[in-house]
Amino acid sequence: MDGLPDGLYRYTILQISDLHAGAGIPRHYIDQVVQKALNQPMDIIVLTGDIAEGNFSKYQHRVEPISQLKVSHESIKYLTFWPQLHNNSFQIGMF
Repeated sequence: MDGLPDGLYRYTILQISDLHAGAGIPRHYIDQVVQKALNQPMDIIVLTGDIAEGNFSKYQHRVEPISQLKVSHESIKYLTFWPQLHNNSFQIGMF
């Protein structure tokens, strides 16, 4: 791509989107996605879309594999927006 700053040349972004971990998506599927991601060369991981759905306390164990995602031994920072759970508020945290 023409016009990119030198620091972005060969910069790789791995995107994981819309896992919908919950009642309909088993944990072993999330494990497979995480393992495939970890085998890819990347500079940053971006999680987008609905990563989980349903009652978080009931299905939290299904998203736990996401905590294995690391880039250069850095933790993943995340921003969530769950209007149905948090009265249209944002939650910022870190795995």
